[in-house]
Amino acid sequence: MSLYPEVWTELEQLLSAEDYQKFHDFVEGLKKGTTSRDTWLVLDEEFTEKERRGKVHMFFKESVKLYETDTIVKGESRKI
Repeated sequence: MSLYPEVWTELEQLLSAEDYQKFHDFVEGLKKGTTSRDTWLVLDEEFTEKERRGKVHMFFKESVKLYETDTIVKGESRKI
């Protein structure tokens, strides 16, 4: 699985340097077969801003269609 250079450039601007490298290593692992295709990649940034989180989801939906994104909330459960 390869991404076009312009996709990598846009992704580099969208993610933190650490998360960009983490995703890059993940894709390379998939290509080499050292990462299982059913492995989840969890980015380190918390994406607490709804607008920013939405941009990341839309980027993957439009530009990297092979990957699904989801928001995972870590921490204590809250009772309502």
